[in-house]
Amino acid sequence: MCCAAVFNTRQFAWCRVCAEGHTMVERRLSCQSKTCAECGECAVIYKSQHCTASDKWRIKVNTSPHSRGALPCTTVLPARLAKPMKTFITQQDEIGPVLYTSML
Repeated sequence: MCCAAVFNTRQFAWCRVCAEGHTMVERRLSCQSKTCAECGECAVIYKSQHCTASDKWRIKVNTSPHSRGALPCTTVLPARLAKPMKTFITQQDEIGPVLYTSML
């Protein structure tokens, strides 16, 4: 799903993920891979259902194959750093290198 884009969004009053009476958001995504685009229009469509109350997801895909064939995804996602991780790294940078000479 890394090369997919949303083309339709709908909200439902009855959640289909946990079968309760709160809103659910359904998104339909189509394949936008550059490799598939070179081979023609790709017929792969994903459907994601997001429960807003419990923050659970259900993701489905149709049975159509990619127009490019069965190739692995080549998109490399960047590393994600959380705010506490960034704070820790900046604190380490501010300390600088330290020479430990104890117990030598």
